[in-house]
Amino acid sequence: QPTDAKIPLSQPWLDSIERKAAKALGIKTPPRDEKLQPYLSNLCVAESARGRRIGKALVRCVEMIASDTWGYDKIYLHVDLEN
Repeated sequence: QPTDAKIPLSQPWLDSIERKAAKALGIKTPPRDEKLQPYLSNLCVAESARGRRIGKALVRCVEMIASDTWGYDKIYLHVDLEN
């Protein structure tokens, strides 16, 4: 999926500030392509850390970013059949 060259999961609060600053300064950002949707894949938790709800917390974080920062109401999840 194409992106705007940002890595939002690294610093989502900074991404939000940059977008607000660009809007305030009149810098045009490309319109969102409505055909594209957030997609979560390759989420891993070390075996030694499993059972502590870390994976659930990471998914919730991604959901919040997709909703609160990007304005999406759904996210696609890729799951391995053997998982």
